Amino acid sequence: MIGLATVAVIAIAALATVVLVRSRSAPTVHKTVTVLLADFENSTGDSIFDGTLESSFGLAIEAAPFVNAYNRGQAHKIVGQVKAGATALDEANSRLVASREGISVVISGAVAKKDDGYKLTCKAIDALMGKTIGSSEVEASNKGAVLNSLGTLANKMRDVLGDTTPESVKLAQAETFTSSSLEAAHAYGVAQDLRYAGKNDEAIKAFVNAIQLDPTFGSAFAGVAAMYANQGDRENANKHYKLAMEHVDRMTDREKFRTRGGYYLFSMNAQKAIEEFSTLVEQYPADTMGHSSLAYAYSQQHDQKRALEEAYKALAIYPKYVPYHGNVSLYAVYAGDFATAEKEARIALELNPGYAKAYFSLGFAQIAAGKFQEAADTYQKLAGVNTLGASLAADGLADLALYQSRAGQAVTVLDKGIQQDLAQKDDTNAAKKYAMLAEAQLMAGKASEAVSSLDKAVTLKKEAVLFPAARFYVEAGQDGKAASLAADLGRKLEPVPQAYAKIIAADISLRHAQHSEAIRQLQEAQQISDTWIGRFDLARAYIAAGDYTEGDSELSTCLKRRGEATDVYLDVVPTFHYFPATYYYIGRDHEGLKAPDANDSYRTFLSLKWPEAQDPLVLDASRRLH
Repeated sequence: MIGLATVAVIAIAALATVVLVRSRSAPTVHKTVTVLLADFENSTGDSIFDGTLESSFGLAIEAAPFVNAYNRGQAHKIVGQVKAGATALDEANSRLVASREGISVVISGAVAKKDDGYKLTCKAIDALMGKTIGSSEVEASNKGAVLNSLGTLANKMRDVLGDTTPESVKLAQAETFTSSSLEAAHAYGVAQDLRYAGKNDEAIKAFVNAIQLDPTFGSAFAGVAAMYANQGDRENANKHYKLAMEHVDRMTDREKFRTRGGYYLFSMNAQKAIEEFSTLVEQYPADTMGHSSLAYAYSQQHDQKRALEEAYKALAIYPKYVPYHGNVSLYAVYAGDFATAEKEARIALELNPGYAKAYFSLGFAQIAAGKFQEAADTYQKLAGVNTLGASLAADGLADLALYQSRAGQAVTVLDKGIQQDLAQKDDTNAAKKYAMLAEAQLMAGKASEAVSSLDKAVTLKKEAVLFPAARFYVEAGQDGKAASLAADLGRKLEPVPQAYAKIIAADISLRHAQHSEAIRQLQEAQQISDTWIGRFDLARAYIAAGDYTEGDSELSTCLKRRGEATDVYLDVVPTFHYFPATYYYIGRDHEGLKAPDANDSYRTFLSLKWPEAQDPLVLDASRRLH
């Protein structure tokens, strides 16, 4: 909390700033320049330069705060879409990609032999008109001097683009150039290409090779860390993030902010991530990674409005970039703005019908509007995208079935999806489906089958199902198994799993009618992390204890934050089927308050359900209507 003295200091500082600003003209804010870097043409006959110079040049040119370099991995994916059979990002193909993606400038470069050294050239081209904006060239006396000369070339190109940074500052920036080893830079470039191609294991090996060639290569350590984090290997991810921090002196300022921010996101320290990425976008307003990462961090803090604002800022820089439309759509879902979610999802799918994330956002929007058949059709289309799409579609269809309390339909979909996942050796998604299958079996009154499914989920991939498996073990009466998983959650350092551990403990207390203890545990969980599921369970506990006013407050929040119910585990598993029960418990709560609208809530709940459903909540709501 900020004390009064601190507020006073801030106020004085603000006044002082105003006085200073009045004494001189405000600095000019340069319009954002989006750049796509084409493949450097290599005529030296030495393969060490193939794919080596682009990433280093991109980092160097981004030292200009108004410049944002487009993701070359994404560009390589798009080039084949805009020109059949194309794979290379030469100047002509880069212009095609730039035109589609709304990128203003293409920079093409070349490296050639000259006497005993090398000559490096580049030019900036208006992507739409093809007109050359400017060009520059430098020479390197030998191979070892090429990277430093590349930094000088990038500085000249910054001038062409309108950078007014003092030359002394540019020289200082060049001193922290990514790596002094051309071989390490080459390995890093190979690793980045493999990373964007989805070849994770090969990318890790290439990053490690870069580190072996240059043990001070901070960005390579950060690359390995990010790859391990994506694979769920938290131990190795944490180790390499810390090693990256030891070598921040060999990173550009943007890399430092990105690396530290990435580490904080990995460690689920959303507040520290927000601090890093806020500083990044303050100093580099054109940094779309900063804006998109900031959006994610705000979302982790359940500030969906600000998450959506930051997602829009990234989209404004790249208005045709499919993942940014997908991000806006997803954060709109979390914010409960389903109309925006549907609009942005459809734009993303028009640009790329294979973009899986958008199908989920569209499906959620359709479910929220009561268009259940349209949502089913959306998920069926997702199933046709690829193997992963088929797996995700099964999750979506099962979520839709459970939303309507069609337990048997959910079991059928999940059984098939599990077999497909196992055939693909995808233990993680199979385990998540087993946990959802247990939920469907519990809904159908088959507790022993549910326990068997949960046991299989935990055996396959315990880390992937700690919270949902523990939750359904409680419902199945398996307190010991639930408590064991809760203990695993409680040993983690991150706030969300610690909150989950207390929620499971509270669910056990609630099942044994220990209402006061359950309320205390859930209140502690909310202080750690304010989750939708925590508020929902707290409402249940208040109702069980007869504290109806408190229950009404929590349920009102659940209604306002219904978008967050779409993914309560923050684990890309659709959970929108949790939301309808909010209306059931509002009915219970208002019945306790003797409010006349209790029946209206029961009717709303039942309107979302299949008339033949045998879900215990459906049966009880029907019985309570009068």
